[in-house]
Amino acid sequence: MLFAITEEENFKAMKKFILIISFFTFYISGFSNNSTGNSNAWDSDFKTEQIQPEVKLYPNPVKNQKVTIETINQELIEIRLTNIAGKEILLKTFDFGVNKHLIRLENIPNGIYLIQVKTSENKTVVKKLIVSAN
Repeated sequence: MLFAITEEENFKAMKKFILIISFFTFYISGFSNNSTGNSNAWDSDFKTEQIQPEVKLYPNPVKNQKVTIETINQELIEIRLTNIAGKEILLKTFDFGVNKHLIRLENIPNGIYLIQVKTSENKTVVKKLIVSAN
């Protein structure tokens, strides 16, 4: 004997499927976003405004063995360069914060590196740096 599905049962099944998909979509996206789409509306009243440090890294890729690191709204207190294996290549600390610093990368082989910048407000920004002599 074959089971016959009525149109009403088919509609109920489709409705249930759409509700499940909708629930998971809202669950993953955090139920509600503001107009910028990057903040959860549930806790918007409790957030305090935090200024994220803006870090500029140029030129990237590095071709002349020199790279400049510049911060806009905070000061640099530490610069750390690591290779993709996690080995520390360079560490530069500053007793007094600076907004801009030139790093010479002599004897650094071509490759992809991570540069970690710690600011005067103890925030850390990580950027990818490509060293290429070609």
